[in-house]
Amino acid sequence: MKNEIVPPVTLAGLAALKPKWGVAIQALIKRALDLSIISDRQYRYLMQQIGMNGWRTKEPIEIPSEKPRALRQMAEHLYGNPIDYIKLAADVNLSTVIVRQIIELHAGKAIQAEQSQGKSKGQVVPLRS
Repeated sequence: MKNEIVPPVTLAGLAALKPKWGVAIQALIKRALDLSIISDRQYRYLMQQIGMNGWRTKEPIEIPSEKPRALRQMAEHLYGNPIDYIKLAADVNLSTVIVRQIIELHAGKAIQAEQSQGKSKGQVVPLRS
């Protein structure tokens, strides 16, 4: 990253790096500070610009969220393929429905199919105690 964030550091330059690194522009600004590419003053200025542009909560360039496969792979390794959701749910003291939703959100077959067809939607699994 040190070779790619080069002075003068601008929001436009960082926005161009966002898709490559898959992180927020704010994270790139912080990394530039950590690598001493920009000064504290430049950091404050860039963060101020982020705020003025309304980018603290919604940056201009969307990057797709990852669907980590490790959780599903661990479940398959421990509980078989297909996964024995009843045993897994009992071991983690959650309902079978919740466990299935969590596993399916982590690179489940249905999610992978939706992503390949461009239909993936941000799903939220409610967790209750």
